[in-house]
Amino acid sequence: MHNNEPSDQRQTFLAGEANAYHQRNHETTRERSHGRRQLIGWCEPLADRITDVLEIGSGSGDQLKFLCDAIGAKGYGVDPSEQATNEWKNRSDVATNISLSVGTRDSLDF
Repeated sequence: MHNNEPSDQRQTFLAGEANAYHQRNHETTRERSHGRRQLIGWCEPLADRITDVLEIGSGSGDQLKFLCDAIGAKGYGVDPSEQATNEWKNRSDVATNISLSVGTRDSLDF
């Protein structure tokens, strides 16, 4: 485990603050169109070489979907908020090229 924070602090975060952060911020993250356009501008010239995108802190997947749709890639997101990932799974426009899971950076196999 690559975890630099105490296990009890991580569990406390996952048990409450992860969902609370998502509730406070999910509307503003959906409205970040300037940042999305800028990211796509950086990635489009390399789109033929980008097959997979990993987003740590993916929230409910909006930005990941936007980027992957624009460059034709598969997206993998991880977010500590179960509420955020459930929002993605319950959407009517859920994309088959995007996969979200609940977790933190220390739970990744990299």
